Amino acid sequence: MQSQRDIVRVIAEIINKDTALSSKVIGASSSVLFGKPNNITTFEQKLITLGLDMVRTIAISSSVYQVFSNVSSSPEFDLKSFWGRSLTSATLAKLIAQETAYPHPEEAYLTGLLLDVGQLVLWTNFPKQYATLSADAVDDLQLMQRETEEIGRNHCEVGAWLAGSWHLNSFMADAVLYHHEPAARVADAHPLIRIAHVANSLSLANPSDEERLADGVALLGITLEDPTGMIAMARELVAKIAQSLEIEIDTGTGGMEDGATPEKPDRDRFRQKRMQLALEVRDIALVDSFALGVAAVSPSLDGILLAIQRSLHILFGFHNVIFFLRDRESGTLHGKSLAWQQKLVNEMAIPPKKGSSVIADVLLTRLAGSSFTFGEGGALTVLDDQVARLMQAEGFYCQPLVAQDTVVGAMLFGLARVQLPQVEKQRKPISMFAQQAAQTLAAWHVANEQVRRIEFEAMSASRAKARQIVHEANA
Repeated sequence: MQSQRDIVRVIAEIINKDTALSSKVIGASSSVLFGKPNNITTFEQKLITLGLDMVRTIAISSSVYQVFSNVSSSPEFDLKSFWGRSLTSATLAKLIAQETAYPHPEEAYLTGLLLDVGQLVLWTNFPKQYATLSADAVDDLQLMQRETEEIGRNHCEVGAWLAGSWHLNSFMADAVLYHHEPAARVADAHPLIRIAHVANSLSLANPSDEERLADGVALLGITLEDPTGMIAMARELVAKIAQSLEIEIDTGTGGMEDGATPEKPDRDRFRQKRMQLALEVRDIALVDSFALGVAAVSPSLDGILLAIQRSLHILFGFHNVIFFLRDRESGTLHGKSLAWQQKLVNEMAIPPKKGSSVIADVLLTRLAGSSFTFGEGGALTVLDDQVARLMQAEGFYCQPLVAQDTVVGAMLFGLARVQLPQVEKQRKPISMFAQQAAQTLAAWHVANEQVRRIEFEAMSASRAKARQIVHEANA
């Protein structure tokens, strides 16, 4: 069994290959949100500061990105369909993990994303041979047989080898290796292996495919109605991801005619699209996994907000974050900051009417905006100036928190004007993360109201009983 030091050393090697992520890790580890020890000098110590689960999520997402970005530039390999299916498997694995109370849904999500990563590796190393053997394969089992006959290893074995080479102290490699095995063979396996197996089966199923749907019953005790609903939900979520990020991930890209060789400009264009899609898939994995981590924290408002802040710091580099949360009865926006330097924010209240503040206007339109943009038209109010001064920033970017049709509040990021273009480039993944953060906050509000109602009813019953005892004593 690996020690934590060995695991962290391996993770450090992986993340160091991804410059953008490693810079975020270094910045986040120096934040007061993670304690800010003065004696941190090495990258491995910085990782330990963030926590093993968090950096393992980063490492796996980074590893997927590195593999994906190194796939040979061939338009014949349908990456959009490949990642559409992978994201569907990942989403199904997450939903199944939540349904079955598996304690690490983010691990299940990333495992689902990796199930067929061996295909990428085989294509990269044997492009012409793999194109031929995969051209008319009727299903994955036939594909695996051909892979073994022609190359000597199938994509499950190669994917498991790759996941195992990261040494991340997880059953992910086994889940990848066995996800095409007959259900009976994995019936008593570790829950992650069974979850991955069912997620893969459901990702290939249609509502009338009872054999694949039956895997859920056999392995996890899920009823036939549940998998059908999960498939529809997963595909809807993947479609929403594609729409919110304005990318095509589940439709065919189309291939070239047999024997045709793409011109260099076409190859360059394909490479640019592939690299962009690689980054977007990594962002999807990171955002979804960190959002799951937010949902799994201690059920207190401060705990949820702290988890959101930490995730924002690593995902997007935001270190100056405050919140305005909407009162469910009056609609008033109440400031909330976890930093003692900004404690006056907690005394601020913004009326929910147009023109009272950039924050109120953003929530009325439900579209993100900044004080810089609003300020160009002279629309800033004293409240906006106060917020910027309390954040000790030149201005701020306001991201609404909306759960379905319910406004929960807003996240504000303190910025210098020169930082705004970079933030606007990240608006899609920021919005995607905000939607999931809002759902977590909305769920907390519902649970908190239920607890308060139960406490009130218990207190009322206790008082009534006391009055009855007093009445009987005086009778």
